[in-house]
Amino acid sequence: MNKIKTLEERLDYLESILLNEEDKDNKDSKDNKGVIRKVGNKWKILKKNRKDYWDADYKTKSDAEAALKAYWANKNN
Repeated sequence: MNKIKTLEERLDYLESILLNEEDKDNKDSKDNKGVIRKVGNKWKILKKNRKDYWDADYKTKSDAEAALKAYWANKNN
């Protein structure tokens, strides 16, 4: 990594990293292959009919994935 000398250059560098992370999040939400989608600032899980969402909202995608795993674990028992 290049040495960044001034505070302004550091700030520009950090902002560019953050913007790239947001772009990755947006690409994930546009991916129509999965049932977990980002709606606004929350993550949601599509119902079986693929038109509606579960009633629950999740702060992170990993929270939604954990809820979906728990659902399937309990359904198979």
